Amino acid sequence: MVLGAILVVGTQLQAGVGDGPVAVPLNPANDRLAPLAFVEILGCSVLERMVQLFLASDAECVSLLVDSRTLHLLPEFRQSYSKVDLVVAGDLALAIGQTLKSYCENGIDYALVSTAGAYTECDFIDLLWFHRGSRQPITRVVNHKSHVDLWIVDCAKVQPSDLVSAVFAAKDHGSASYMVSEYVNPLASLADVRQLAVDAFNGRCAVRPAGTEVRPGVWVDEKADIHKRARIVAPAYIGRSSKTCEDTVITRCSTIESLCHIDFGTVVEDSSVLSRSYVGIWLDVSHSVVSGNRLFDLHRDVALEIPDCSVLGPNVIPAQRTKGETSLAPVSSPLVLD
Repeated sequence: MVLGAILVVGTQLQAGVGDGPVAVPLNPANDRLAPLAFVEILGCSVLERMVQLFLASDAECVSLLVDSRTLHLLPEFRQSYSKVDLVVAGDLALAIGQTLKSYCENGIDYALVSTAGAYTECDFIDLLWFHRGSRQPITRVVNHKSHVDLWIVDCAKVQPSDLVSAVFAAKDHGSASYMVSEYVNPLASLADVRQLAVDAFNGRCAVRPAGTEVRPGVWVDEKADIHKRARIVAPAYIGRSSKTCEDTVITRCSTIESLCHIDFGTVVEDSSVLSRSYVGIWLDVSHSVVSGNRLFDLHRDVALEIPDCSVLGPNVIPAQRTKGETSLAPVSSPLVLD
């Protein structure tokens, strides 16, 4: 039995705080909007973490099917993956069918299929055996709350139109259901972004912060600049090339993602500061998510845009890509489907 995996990356933007839609820039310096699965959490995007989970399940290959309108939004991967193929498509439905055909021609019997949305941990081998026993062409993963955007299919037996309906229209034609007991985070809101970080710190899921655990519960990624008078209270994470200045305090499951700047005297408590953000002096950031000049207060369920970039704003860095950062490009030469 040979297993492959397909990650469908569409154009949908994320939901927001509570029930209202909110647009969070992937890069605050240029307001590029992207799904939450593209946002860096503890040093790595959920998109890359799902690729890692698929590869760990002995998938022979992982195909990233990317809508051509979304290609410029793709996050940088921390490393290259020889078994990952990038397919840029104007028509994702057509790309799914062509990928299944290619899998059949190359001897891949089964394919895991997921959208770039939720973070889902699953015993993929157990899922495969359940699927084989069900004798259905499609099996959808569910948990105790809802359906999960993860399927396994027989490459030779499934009708591409049925799989497309399942992925895009939530219509499962004669599919079986597999109950997953492992960790699932829907990443439907910024509260879910915070929850994933908190759950990782507390060992409730398999996500681990990138970088080095310099002391129990404190992770520091490469080239982070931490002032000797800054206080980092476990659990906490300081991302790549981020700077925390004198008398700053980072505490209570807070994450400072890559290329951020936390200025003099500021306290970040139970919060996430997303990549390339600047937080000014003598601020108290609590129970929030910061992205550039936007602050999302999760307790009050409000979003604020701060016009003064000396308070909150993008952390403008002349060289936006630091040495050692790896984009998706080295994965493979992208195949473009019109």
